[in-house]
Amino acid sequence: MPKIYIDWNIYSGLRNGKYPELLQILETSSHLDLLYSINHVSDVKKSLYNEKENPFLKKDLEFLSKLTKDHCIFRHLNGEIQLGYQNPTIYFESLIEQDNLMDDLSIENLLNDLNVPEYKIWYDMIVDLFNSFEIDDEIFKVINPKYYPAIARNKDLNDLLRASGKLYSDLVHTEEYKRLRNQYQTLGINSSFFKPNEDPFKKIEDILKRNAQTLPINGFVKRDNDAWFDEIIHKYLILDLSGYKSDKIKVNEKTSNTYLNILNDANHTAFASRCEFYITNDQKNIEKAKATYSHLNICTKVFKPLEFITYYNSYLSLTYFEDSYSKIKEIISQTSLFKKSEAKSVSGEPVYEHVSKYYFFCFFNKIMLPKFYSIDESQLILSRTHPDGSKYFISNKEIKCTIDILYNQFGSDKNGLNNYINGEIDSENIIIRQWEFESVKIDFIRLDGHFQLYFLFYNTNHHGIN
Repeated sequence: MPKIYIDWNIYSGLRNGKYPELLQILETSSHLDLLYSINHVSDVKKSLYNEKENPFLKKDLEFLSKLTKDHCIFRHLNGEIQLGYQNPTIYFESLIEQDNLMDDLSIENLLNDLNVPEYKIWYDMIVDLFNSFEIDDEIFKVINPKYYPAIARNKDLNDLLRASGKLYSDLVHTEEYKRLRNQYQTLGINSSFFKPNEDPFKKIEDILKRNAQTLPINGFVKRDNDAWFDEIIHKYLILDLSGYKSDKIKVNEKTSNTYLNILNDANHTAFASRCEFYITNDQKNIEKAKATYSHLNICTKVFKPLEFITYYNSYLSLTYFEDSYSKIKEIISQTSLFKKSEAKSVSGEPVYEHVSKYYFFCFFNKIMLPKFYSIDESQLILSRTHPDGSKYFISNKEIKCTIDILYNQFGSDKNGLNNYINGEIDSENIIIRQWEFESVKIDFIRLDGHFQLYFLFYNTNHHGIN
């Protein structure tokens, strides 16, 4: 089941009837997994700019919930990226609370709930501690001088919090990011240096080397668990700072294009890297996402809506067992598509592999043959690649879809198991389903975390599965 991540501009267009064919695909294709993130909700929240109520806000959140069935990709408090289910309205409320905190990022505001008689002693102790912890002047020099003289009393930790909050507030509400970007480009790099079909990261590195500079440590993202996520955001922001397909920064009564827009796009790009497809019609986002993915060897396909529709009609419409099985046989007949694996062997026999654009039985896109004969003369193994080549990032929904297809074709397995059971794939090594017939044995297993489907043919004269 390919995972799909869609930029908010596409969701907005879908809700307003702009892409009817794409909407029909997303609403009717049960073998596609559509995800959203908190950054979609952040995009919706921007419609509250200047505190003017957006009459469509509730409808936007309801549409997002309905289309994704509340299936979201999110960053846990421990830093790990996970899948789960959450109504977008809950995220929206948490973002409003976050804004209230950032308006006054001080220890008094952060601990406001403790400022009551029963906890007063603890509240005063923590506030005094922050106010007594002195910060070295060198740290304050990193922040633009306009942020701390007006608020700094003793240059303590509390003052640093306030200064950071003020910087964040200006970045997301004003044109402050434009100043920072212009300042960064004084290092000697801007949009005029980039040429078509060149690696922009190589260009940035070469120019900074000539000026005795290195790629800066990005101060806009945190380093935590799942560091790959932060790295994608970092690379994306470096492109924008350097002038590569930079987004316009403009704030007035009608428009609010700030750093928050760019940061949301960077987060969308990072979340989408765990999906097979990223759909957006923002050309600057497309260019920066493709450059970032290419630089980090991520294979997520970035499409505009019409491009995805064409791809879907060509490769993603295998919904029944017979469709997938017939297509596998067709591909195996084209021996030139298969390459010998240098890393894999089965019982001493070489393995030949082909990574397909199709997704067989709702899930698999890699065909492996321990012996290079036809589908009816050997063992056939189906597996799955991931966009970034690392360990699978798979939801129960995907495995349920595959089990349902196999059950509808073969009925209950040899152990009497039929439809998917919640929690049954939690183990890294497990036999999920097994079927045995006169001419073929079928095993759906999870081995070292990897899901594989085995077909072992007993009768080499057999032609197909009945």
